[in-house]
Amino acid sequence: MKKTILILLILTLIFTTACWDMIELEDRLLPYTVAIDLSREDTEEADEKELFICFSYPNINALGKNPTQEDLTYIINSNADSIFEATSEISSRVHNPVFLKHLNVVVMSEEVFSNEKYVRQVLDGLKRDFIINKMIHLLVTKESAHELLLKKLESKRQETIEGLLSTLLLNEQKSTSFTPIRLNEFIQYMDHQRVAIVPLAIPEPEIALEGGGLFKDYEFIGYIEKEDNRNIAILTNKSNNEDIDIEYDGSKISLQLLEIKAKKKLVKNQEVLTIKYNVEMDAQIHQYIIDPSKKIDSTKVLDDIEKKASEVLKEDFATTLEKLQGELNADTLGILEYLYKFHPKIYKEVEGDWDSIFPYINIDLDVKVNIRRRGLSEY
Repeated sequence: MKKTILILLILTLIFTTACWDMIELEDRLLPYTVAIDLSREDTEEADEKELFICFSYPNINALGKNPTQEDLTYIINSNADSIFEATSEISSRVHNPVFLKHLNVVVMSEEVFSNEKYVRQVLDGLKRDFIINKMIHLLVTKESAHELLLKKLESKRQETIEGLLSTLLLNEQKSTSFTPIRLNEFIQYMDHQRVAIVPLAIPEPEIALEGGGLFKDYEFIGYIEKEDNRNIAILTNKSNNEDIDIEYDGSKISLQLLEIKAKKKLVKNQEVLTIKYNVEMDAQIHQYIIDPSKKIDSTKVLDDIEKKASEVLKEDFATTLEKLQGELNADTLGILEYLYKFHPKIYKEVEGDWDSIFPYINIDLDVKVNIRRRGLSEY
């Protein structure tokens, strides 16, 4: 009995001891955004290092009910060849250790992400490190990534803890102007679809996310506009709610699209590989015009509006497809992956020469809009 009690006491002491090496949050520097540019020419070590790396982190002393400082966010930077070398160099200039566990966003300038070597090196470091979260968001900007962070500090929408870019990328507003992508998703797309879209940050007149940079086999190949991103999102079932305006009978009609479903299937017995998309969605009328001569009071009027909306969307989809096939040669719709899953025999025939085949496949579109509600007014 005494031995049992002694063993229990020993185990209790073991499991109730404190973490002797624990570091409190306020004693850490916790970056939530890292911006990566080419090495700055106006610094002494610019000729020796490849990259200019900036970290944005919250000022803990500005938080809480009784803050002791006013600046919500700080930026610190360094010329380095990697994020980890930058943290090491920065550690010699700050009084707290740099901890990357809470890093949320990596934003790269066009000069960096247009260089395949830099992209592969940066992403490999993020993927390989055991501390950095693999759910980190990726972001690109046409201008300086460092200047984007400075612009972020000026924003009235500044979020102290998560950061403005982080909160935008959560996309709780369900915008289809951009599609958030995380590190693990990007690498998965590269491995399976070979194509991925990284959201594009626009700094002026205020920070916004629209469209994206298109990557193929880790190589940057061009940009897509926000309209293209919306169309891709619809065709890949990443949009359940969308608003569009169309011209009808000399007036603008605003429609809210709901329950959007896009299905693709292989059309067999064709000389040319043909994929058919059936896109169907419900809609409700948000706005038309108060005019007694333009009432929505008959099935014919509703049918005409549905037909017009379907035609407009079909033309928009066709424009995006033409760009993807002709200009960019990028299978962002995942057609090759679809063949891999459902038509493995055909996949084996086309896989090795997909870059030569994709621009010339037929993609047929069948778009149908069903108006379920017209609102409270018959006008």
